[in-house]
Amino acid sequence: ASNVSSQTLDDYEEGTWTPTIGGGTSQPTIGYGNITASYTKVGRVVSWNLSLQWNSKSGGAGTLHISLPFAANATGGWQGGQNMSYASGINASIRGSSYTEINASYFYIGLASSNNGNVDISQMAGSGHLIAGGSFQTNS
Repeated sequence: ASNVSSQTLDDYEEGTWTPTIGGGTSQPTIGYGNITASYTKVGRVVSWNLSLQWNSKSGGAGTLHISLPFAANATGGWQGGQNMSYASGINASIRGSSYTEINASYFYIGLASSNNGNVDISQMAGSGHLIAGGSFQTNS
């Protein structure tokens, strides 16, 4: 006999969002190309995929970040699980994975040369293409 209580799935959502590139200090002006981004949210777990192209970039400063459809869970520290499968237009060696901060609705792209460093807006080329995906927990 099992002593497991029954749970009902009462929160399931599929959708799309338009990811944007931001800077930690000031916002760049980005000319976007083709963008596709989708997510599935089951309970508190969000799984997502995106393909994001840009064809112009000016201004902006600070750590580069890319928006997500929900904010990460406020508890439990930073969340990994973001995978960068393709990145052109980034003038730095990057890690294949990235992370999201507590309460943040964006992710960073980690530098390969540093355990805690991330790509800066100044390391973005004038055009590029990112393909990424991952999962995280949310309170939304």
